[in-house]
Amino acid sequence: MVPAAILRQSEIDAKVREVETALKPDVRHIRYEIGEDWSGQCAIFFRIVVSDEAAKLRLREIAKKVVWRLAERIDSWEYYCARNAPGLSRR
Repeated sequence: MVPAAILRQSEIDAKVREVETALKPDVRHIRYEIGEDWSGQCAIFFRIVVSDEAAKLRLREIAKKVVWRLAERIDSWEYYCARNAPGLSRR
């Protein structure tokens, strides 16, 4: 059985771009991967790059906006996962 997230990848791409565009210049990039979480369930893992200014002054506010806007647009919470990745290199 093919996970719904893979079948909906073009829809997910469009919705992620909407959120990325709506939150510029604070959000520079949103990337994602579809994979398995720790329990073997299909999940979407997001990587979000924010501007230096947003990271220093408004990180909590921006993170909250990103999560809520993605959740509003990608309505399958069963495929939504987030993780903290300290030390992620800047691009």
